[in-house]
Amino acid sequence: MAEHTRLKELATTVERLVESNNQCDTRELTHNNRLQQVETSHKSIQRTLDTLTRGIDRLTTNQSQPQFNRNNQNSLQVRHVKLDFPRFDGSDPLNWLFRAEQFFTYYDTLNVQRLTIASAHFEGSVIPWFQMLHKANQIPTWDALASAIEEHFGPSQYDSPRAQLFKLTQTTSAADYYHHITVMANRVEGLS
Repeated sequence: MAEHTRLKELATTVERLVESNNQCDTRELTHNNRLQQVETSHKSIQRTLDTLTRGIDRLTTNQSQPQFNRNNQNSLQVRHVKLDFPRFDGSDPLNWLFRAEQFFTYYDTLNVQRLTIASAHFEGSVIPWFQMLHKANQIPTWDALASAIEEHFGPSQYDSPRAQLFKLTQTTSAADYYHHITVMANRVEGLS
């Protein structure tokens, strides 16, 4: 009888071992399936990264080479040109403001950065003038600075560019006369 009990215990132990082995096999299959999914995801991510890298390489290469527009005419992409910000000493304020605006447009400069960039390029008597207004918090933005420059350094509000243009006569060369016409015409709105 003791032998029979011993056989039952061994049978029970073997059944538990077989059940435990089956559970281990099931867990191993589950882990293998998960590992397979991770490997598939990894391969998919790697393909996406490779595609993105090739796209970035293509864009980088295209930016440094001449581009052709849809009409098949040569139109160079000039984004790689470095523009210097113009210095301002108080002379020719309207042209300086125009050049500054062109710089800001070209580099997509944020409004909050424009005032600092412009003021760093002042020279001569413009520096103390700006310091005085800046300390008094009278120039908080680029637009306020542009207005102040035009008011302080620009032509008088009472000068009529239209009247000056119509009164302009040629006293020197034709090239000088044309230059004066162009300068005045740029200040007049509504003339062809």
